[in-house]
Amino acid sequence: MSFSTETFDFITFETFSHAYPRSNEICYDVIRFKMPVQVAEIRIVPSSMMIDTMTGIRDGNTNPTEFSVQFYINNINDETATTFENLGRFDYDEKYNIDYKCNSKIWSDRLIVSGPYTSISIAIFGSKNSKHLVFNNESGKETNKDLPLDFDPNSVTIDFSKMKLSSHRNV
Repeated sequence: MSFSTETFDFITFETFSHAYPRSNEICYDVIRFKMPVQVAEIRIVPSSMMIDTMTGIRDGNTNPTEFSVQFYINNINDETATTFENLGRFDYDEKYNIDYKCNSKIWSDRLIVSGPYTSISIAIFGSKNSKHLVFNNESGKETNKDLPLDFDPNSVTIDFSKMKLSSHRNV
């Protein structure tokens, strides 16, 4: 019996901070992708951890240690959509729950993150492509659509098994 290991592209790592939000105030942040992506996993990186990517080590900066976060995604295949689609709600806990697996099949150029946090560090994994299928509402068929390329086509692809989260160490 053989098992296949699903690999995803490392899409981005972002940290957002908000100065002096009121208690339980909902903060909103937007992540813009350089090309259309399908989000498979969102990792919220705790302040006590760092993420080692092939491009370097990045420190997590998420505060508080527990909160609920909501994700919304822009469906670029639905030209008539006036709102972002709900990707899901995630109960973050820095000790027990930092990975949100969503395996979205929606091609998107933006992700909205909302929740009562003062800072949040997010690593996003999924599929990316400079060409993707777009549903044509008139013909009812899927067609390839060329998209503007403002990214490095030789960008790094990272296997989840090579992605490491580790505790900060005092050196």
